[in-house]
Amino acid sequence: MKITGEFKFNPYEEKGLNEQVRLVIHDNQKNEFCLMEVLEPKTIFSLKHIDLENHFDYKFKYQIMNFETNRWTDLGDGYRYLTPEILDDSGLKYAFYPSKNPSNHLVICFQAIQTVPGYNYIRTLRDIDVNRLYIKDCYGTDKNTHASFYLDEKNPIKVDSLVQELIYSYINYLSIPKENTIFIGSSKGGYAALYHGYKFNGGHIISGGPRILLGNFQKVSEVKIYPKIFVSIFGDAEANTKSYANGLLFNILKKSKFRYPNCYIHVGKGEPHYKEHVVHFNQWVQDLKIPNFTLDTMNYDTHEELGKYFPDYLTSKIKKITGF
Repeated sequence: MKITGEFKFNPYEEKGLNEQVRLVIHDNQKNEFCLMEVLEPKTIFSLKHIDLENHFDYKFKYQIMNFETNRWTDLGDGYRYLTPEILDDSGLKYAFYPSKNPSNHLVICFQAIQTVPGYNYIRTLRDIDVNRLYIKDCYGTDKNTHASFYLDEKNPIKVDSLVQELIYSYINYLSIPKENTIFIGSSKGGYAALYHGYKFNGGHIISGGPRILLGNFQKVSEVKIYPKIFVSIFGDAEANTKSYANGLLFNILKKSKFRYPNCYIHVGKGEPHYKEHVVHFNQWVQDLKIPNFTLDTMNYDTHEELGKYFPDYLTSKIKKITGF
């Protein structure tokens, strides 16, 4: 698996600019411009990740020449943040933010469902000096979300297997022990954090409002996109397929081994994911006598409120685990 990559800037493909363009990169940490490069028409400009400081707190914009004033002029669409994304030959996409100072922990973050797949909690965690690996989910065949739930199943690539391989690659590269891995995510990402955290036998899992029973998508009545996602991953929505999907995480728990991860789930006690999903997980760990599980509930009633309450819970747990 690739450990580092490069930024590519293609103003012709991105903006339809078939003329000279100036690329401007700003270092937000130092509050200064670190690169101004004039690109000829249809030029693709590459910049290796290792050529920038590893805080990766940069933004960039394109400018075009105003021939009346003879000055470079902004396009009017502002800056965009740089993300150190890596596209591996396997098809996985991920972004790695190394710690500024030596750190013996690795945070692995999984994304929630989004119509434009991306990375969650980059800005939330940017002030915690720890190695962070963000894994995108854009591998499924559902046209609206491309969600794979980080599983193999009928997805075009073996996402489950590749994610496990990727995490092993990074802990070996960083010389970090398994017990110092921290799996995080919310909603769909919360499921993936639990699934991959227990499968990897990681050190810690912090999951916000996770889905647990994948075959019960249809019960979350306020959201209508899940049945299509389910069929795209599992092939159909027959009763036996739903039962199989519901048991995936339970079977991972059954196979998990001592030293179990320290697992934390946060959820609103009145929101649907508590009764329809998290209650079942709580019962599973009791039935299987799996220790080190903590359930944190708060008094809110909608899944959307997770975005308000989970970030603070997440950062406080990571700080406590890493001693930051």
